[in-house]
Amino acid sequence: MDTNNIKISAKQKLRYRRLTNEKVEEIQKLVKDGLSLRATARKTKVNYSTVHLHAKQFAKRQSVLDFSVFSEKELGYVVGFYVGDGSRIEEKRSGHFGAKFALDAKNDLDIASLLQTLFEKSGKRVTLYSVGSWLTMKVYSKSLLKILQGYVEYVIDNEGKHKVLVNPSVWSRDFTLGFLGGIIDADGHVLKNKRRIGHFGAVIVTANPKLARQLVKLIIGLGLETTVGKAQPGITSFGKSPNYFIRLGKAEFSKVCKDLVCIKHGRCGCDTKPF
Repeated sequence: MDTNNIKISAKQKLRYRRLTNEKVEEIQKLVKDGLSLRATARKTKVNYSTVHLHAKQFAKRQSVLDFSVFSEKELGYVVGFYVGDGSRIEEKRSGHFGAKFALDAKNDLDIASLLQTLFEKSGKRVTLYSVGSWLTMKVYSKSLLKILQGYVEYVIDNEGKHKVLVNPSVWSRDFTLGFLGGIIDADGHVLKNKRRIGHFGAVIVTANPKLARQLVKLIIGLGLETTVGKAQPGITSFGKSPNYFIRLGKAEFSKVCKDLVCIKHGRCGCDTKPF
């Protein structure tokens, strides 16, 4: 065999590249400072296996998520945000499981901070990185994925894959209030009163008709009245399905807003109770 004609990809070349002592020290320092091995590989542009070889002894072991520290409202908030702007991580080949949350890098830093605080309270470190205008939070935890699947499942129809709620009729009031705050922060907005402190109600937007019907039932179960509007997606929208607008007027939203932990509500200057 003529070994001179064997082509080696850029990735293969990177794998077998000999590192300088300075580069090794840089990698080890990043890991000692708390950066994960995979994040260090991305930051230093060095193959993961090479980073693992030189710095595995300094890496922190994956922390365990302790759900016992979550209140009903806290867990409801996480589930609500996951329904709105979350997706599951199921990388069976690498053994990575958990959840990924997508946020606006410019406008949702306060929401990201709240989510990070919740997970760190439970003893779980999170991975945060930005891509363009998006801020992505990854939480690697098989137990988190299992818990989420107890409240949310995916269904496939002619229009694709959608999330639906699992047995929402048996959810507690506190869990439902937490869920409402989470899904508003993810897929809704609070209509701010621009003249003074306060709001004019809230809106949740979804392109999933079944989820829209479930949300209406949840809101009615809280003793609130709501209306639903329907509109075709805009020209710049990625989806082709119509959007459903679930509206809570000022009077109805005011009945529960002080019991919500909802960052977008707090931006209006209204008082909110902690979890």
